[in-house]
Amino acid sequence: MSIRKPITATCLFVFFLVAVSANHVVGQEKEADKSKGAGKQESFKGKSGGDEKGKSKNVPDLDDLSPLKDASKKSDESDGVKEGYWYINAEKAFADAKKNNKSVLMNFTGSDWCGWCIKLEGEVFSKPAFSKKALEDFVFLKLDFPSDKSKLSKETAEQNETLKNKFGVAGFPSIYICDSQERPFAKTGYLAGGPEKYLAHVKKFRELLKERNELLALAAVANGEKKAELLDRALGLMDEGIATGHYEDVIEQIVKLDKDNKFGLRKKYWAAQDLEEQRRILAKVDVICRTLDPESALTELESALKDVTLPANSRIDALQQKLYVLKELQKNEAADDLLDQMVSIDGLSEDRRSQILVQKAYNYVETKRVEEALVFLEEKSKTYPQSHILVSSKGEILDSLSKHEEAIKEFDRALLLAQDSSEASAEIIGMKAYALVAIEKTDEAINVFQDFVDSDLHPNDAKADLLIQKAMLLREVDRKDAAELAEKQALELADSEEQRAELQELINQLNEID
Repeated sequence: MSIRKPITATCLFVFFLVAVSANHVVGQEKEADKSKGAGKQESFKGKSGGDEKGKSKNVPDLDDLSPLKDASKKSDESDGVKEGYWYINAEKAFADAKKNNKSVLMNFTGSDWCGWCIKLEGEVFSKPAFSKKALEDFVFLKLDFPSDKSKLSKETAEQNETLKNKFGVAGFPSIYICDSQERPFAKTGYLAGGPEKYLAHVKKFRELLKERNELLALAAVANGEKKAELLDRALGLMDEGIATGHYEDVIEQIVKLDKDNKFGLRKKYWAAQDLEEQRRILAKVDVICRTLDPESALTELESALKDVTLPANSRIDALQQKLYVLKELQKNEAADDLLDQMVSIDGLSEDRRSQILVQKAYNYVETKRVEEALVFLEEKSKTYPQSHILVSSKGEILDSLSKHEEAIKEFDRALLLAQDSSEASAEIIGMKAYALVAIEKTDEAINVFQDFVDSDLHPNDAKADLLIQKAMLLREVDRKDAAELAEKQALELADSEEQRAELQELINQLNEID
């Protein structure tokens, strides 16, 4: 039987000393652990977050952050602003970038379904070898489009969709490198090779940003051509899609400085916009001419084309509509003046200018000034000695006046000028053949067609078209069997099913006429 002795004062004092001593040891161990942790943080800051060249870097301690592995696990620390070291709130991300003079790495991703996104996360973004260094210069912003929509709040989903539309994202992963003003200057995606290679890849874009900023700063204090050149060089550092899609204000400056395209920059940056504007103006002109009476149309056309800048061919298209209205109103003198104005427009091809000159000649013919037309064409053929269009048009007018022998001479002149164009030669041969028929030289006319077909200088599609013309002539002189043979040859020479179908349709129409 054991006897329990009472606890004396001495025993209590010894127990108190032991307890105090134990607590003191535990406290020292805790302080030592804290000191070690602080030492680790100081060591990390010394490597990547210290004053590099006198500039402080605001780099978080990655020991306290974790790569984003599951979009459904939201960080409590930022109330939906961050997940690990990824921002999910764009406003906060760009505010951080602006405050700390960083760029934003925007990651448009499908975290739970996109295979390449998952590879990029696993091979690069989750690796400290990338993140620790990249966070010195970049703020990370993740814009997720998971198949499980419950992983995102309504606000985050709406934000991500808005930014996706703004940046024109069509596939995942799409990585945009942006300045702190939400303006991108580079785009990339998955890149094999691991964290170090990807780090070098995105840091290259950071250097381009610095160069862009330097050029924009120089442009801000420059004027005229020099300013336009600097702005153009700044945009040239980026992909065309990024430059045209996100730097509209810079492009407007360039175009304003080169409004006459003296340096070729207006055309470079506003080709698409100019084309759309041309279409709009031509559509408006077309509506005016179709819906208004001639007098009203003429007034509206004057207003619509006043002070409008259009390239040569588009301006000619618009003025052609005005010419038709003038002819309808029988304002022949005004039509002549307009044709002279059209001919003088800079930037026309020789063929287009020749066609306008021919229009003026036929304007003479229509107003019973045939001799003036012939003199005009002869003069212009001397001014433009290589124009087969002017010479063949003179032949056509002579043929209409029953001056067939003279017409044939002009057609032969034109054929020499058009020998490099099978299409033009075929058209002139057709006119010459009918002039020969008019002076009862049908066999010679048929031989003219056949010489073209037998030549090795012309493509099959041109030969096929001319054989149909030959067939038409043969039908007119009641040589149906020969016409059918020419039609068969034409179908055999057709270069495509589409051309064969068109030729067959034409042949069917000729048979119906017979």
